[in-house]
Amino acid sequence: MRLAPLLALAVCLVLSACAATPGKRAAQAACDAYGNTAVKGDAPRAAAQKDADLAAASDPSWAALQRDIRAFYAHADANTAAQNAGRTVTAQQSDAYFAADKRVRADCASAGRDLGPLKP
Repeated sequence: MRLAPLLALAVCLVLSACAATPGKRAAQAACDAYGNTAVKGDAPRAAAQKDADLAAASDPSWAALQRDIRAFYAHADANTAAQNAGRTVTAQQSDAYFAADKRVRADCASAGRDLGPLKP
């Protein structure tokens, strides 16, 4: 009979040890929003940036995610502006865009969110 309370206590301790910190939860939310950016437009982009900012403020270990998300969107904006102005996006600009996305996806994998490869 005494085994059940001990087992329940052990389960509670394990579950609380595995609980995500506020920074990690914000990082996961940023990754979820980032993953929806291509499909749903500007609202997920704003949410990704806001949640990445919150993650970095809560836990400095998420500063790379914050920086990489901002870099990706900056490269995306620059490439879009170039195309809209009738200019060619250079190979360097394109490489920087994909490298930034790759870093965000690696950051997200660290947060427990595997976004898979970038889809056109």
